[in-house]
Amino acid sequence: MRDPIRFALAAALLGLWCAPALAQQHAPVVAVFLMESKGSTLNADEPGYLTDYMSARLGEAGRFQIIPRDEIKKRLVAAKADTYKNCYDTACQIEVGKELAAEFSISSSIAKVGSKCLITASVWDLRRSTQIRSATDKEKCDADALIGSIERVTDKLIAAMDKALAEAPTARPTAVKQPEPVAQPEPVAQPEPVAQPEPVRQPEPVRQPEPVAQPEPVGGGEAFDQPFVYLSLGLIGMDNLYVDTGDDFFTMGFDFDFDFRLGGSFMLGGYVEYLETIEADDSYRYGLGMRIGGLIKVGTKVLLVPFGRIGFVGAGVADCDEWDCYGAEETFGVRIGGGFGVKVMFLRWLGMGANLQLGYLYFPDFEDSGFVDVGFDLGIVFAF
Repeated sequence: MRDPIRFALAAALLGLWCAPALAQQHAPVVAVFLMESKGSTLNADEPGYLTDYMSARLGEAGRFQIIPRDEIKKRLVAAKADTYKNCYDTACQIEVGKELAAEFSISSSIAKVGSKCLITASVWDLRRSTQIRSATDKEKCDADALIGSIERVTDKLIAAMDKALAEAPTARPTAVKQPEPVAQPEPVAQPEPVAQPEPVRQPEPVRQPEPVAQPEPVGGGEAFDQPFVYLSLGLIGMDNLYVDTGDDFFTMGFDFDFDFRLGGSFMLGGYVEYLETIEADDSYRYGLGMRIGGLIKVGTKVLLVPFGRIGFVGAGVADCDEWDCYGAEETFGVRIGGGFGVKVMFLRWLGMGANLQLGYLYFPDFEDSGFVDVGFDLGIVFAF
């Protein structure tokens, strides 16, 4: 409710202050006393706002001089009245109005009757101490409705005062006696502002080091998602050197390797091979054994395979007349060797492999003699 009342009051006061000064000097003086609240729903401040709005409406045309409420308060304080609100009775208001040299005084009240708010106002001719007009209005107890009700009541009071002045023109009263200015207290020395501490400088965030690039695991490992089984089938050519005599002969055949990757790069498997001598069809060699090696990934499709071999080997000669068989057409021995290979995988399960190997064959039946061989094989690789 408060904001609409203040808005209307401000608009009316603006019109009051802008009225010509000359007209105010010859206008009758009016004292408007504080509106009394009789059980209304207004808060403690709103009767004062309505009173100020009524004063502004009375003076906005410049026909009346309105004594400010502050001057009325000072006069009551000088007269040692208990409070400004206690001066609601007619005798008090007439006496204070005469002391302020006013021609008219206005008293008003607001009371809640049922669901409505009833506004009652009276205007008094202070020269005769008589009431010349009463005005009433009722409206809903909300801000907009009360503003309209104050306007209608004020218009009735203005009409009554105009009529009274027209019927009995008299000499204008003397100017309102201004009360002596109230001594203003000495300004209280303000304490020195407390110096605010310097803001604590936040440390700069520690820059995190760049992550160190981890080297690729050696040998494929689980990170390379390599298969666990490799089967290789290839052609092998091998040069054999007889240790005691220095004679050599060349053999060719087939070589089958199978390897199992036991996690990481470690490989364990075996081999089977068969070779025949090129110079003579009646000489042959076969063997089987175990392979131990590794698996090193280079790039995305190339695998390096170092390995070692150990196993049994058998050799046979169909015609001992051409070979020095030492009385045995077939003999058995042991072969120890190693090598280095490359596997190029076209697909995850298919590729090609090449191996270079070196070995030593020992045959006890050949007078504790043996052979040194150097071989090369090339074949296809299946992976699972």
